[in-house]
Amino acid sequence: MRVLIAHNRYRSDVPSGENMVVDEEVTALSESGVDVHMLERNSDDLTRMRVALAAAGPVYSHSSVRELRSQLKRVRPDVMHVHNVFPLLSPWIVRVATEAGVPVIQTVHNFRHSCVKGTHFRDDRACMDCVGRRLPLPALTHGCYRESAVQTLPMALGAVAHHGSWRRVSRFLAVSQFVRDHLCAIGFPDERVYIKPNGVRDAGHAGKLGDHVLFAGRLSEEKGLSQLLNAWQRLRRPPSTRLLIAGHGPLVDQVAAVASRDPSVEYLGSLTTVELAEARERARLVVVPSLGPETFGRVVAEAFAGGRPVVVSDRGALPELVDPDVGEVWRVDSEPLEGALERALQSDLDARGHSARARFVTRYGEQQSVRTLIQHYQELTQR
Repeated sequence: MRVLIAHNRYRSDVPSGENMVVDEEVTALSESGVDVHMLERNSDDLTRMRVALAAAGPVYSHSSVRELRSQLKRVRPDVMHVHNVFPLLSPWIVRVATEAGVPVIQTVHNFRHSCVKGTHFRDDRACMDCVGRRLPLPALTHGCYRESAVQTLPMALGAVAHHGSWRRVSRFLAVSQFVRDHLCAIGFPDERVYIKPNGVRDAGHAGKLGDHVLFAGRLSEEKGLSQLLNAWQRLRRPPSTRLLIAGHGPLVDQVAAVASRDPSVEYLGSLTTVELAEARERARLVVVPSLGPETFGRVVAEAFAGGRPVVVSDRGALPELVDPDVGEVWRVDSEPLEGALERALQSDLDARGHSARARFVTRYGEQQSVRTLIQHYQELTQR
């Protein structure tokens, strides 16, 4: 089977779980005998491109369409699997592939179908102002894409121009029930939307629980980092327990300042996959206190792989992943974060860690994920 995977990589200075998912799926598919080809663009190239070419990307990318047509003739793929197309690939590639008779499948990792920013989060709150609008005027008013009205305009035009392009996709793979419900609510055909959680490469059980609490992710308001830092000061915890923070983002200076004056907070910086696994070994608990609606929760799946219980917020898909067997859910609107953390730290975390590892094996392992993906490909080609 020949599969053409299309993905616009996110900037290298913005840690991207989506990039990691694509890379790991490509490797796993190739190891499973699938003939994988790539149609790829990189947002790092935006700084070297002419403004007109970059701005046109969300509507029509001439270079991407030309390369796709060449690959369709040369590779003759059975399926085209789309991930992210913004801002340099353009949804126009969906039209080109389907006109050539190649079925298209898309993994939906974010909310880009209804939010030019892709997060449904603005001004420190969940935002649904553009949902249901043919023209996303609120996004233009607030300059939601990269905090720039100028850069938001082509994204908004792309959303309008390609409303019909997405209707050509044969199958959407929502990474959670939450994402599936959202897609169906905004008008995507129910019978074309399937649930396929992201798979995570198994780094192995991290061993005996450590002493600390780990946050790993983008250092930003929507990830609940300010709430976590405030809750940490009020949390009743063993004196030896530290808050480990890994990642990078707009709040990096705030995190570094807190860590410099509080020995119970340790900023680890941006970590490689191996370094992050080592940080999990030091943890007895992983916390994901997001304020914005999360589409999946890769950090949670990675924690499960290492046998680490979690505390998550009740935003988006996170409560789908977590029940009392594996951790605690923080009810953002009705309790302080330290309450959920204290419940977790006072519980039988060893038992929860064993349950977390079992949960990973049965639901989020990479091999199971890639088998499901190949099955979707086969069903499309048979049709």
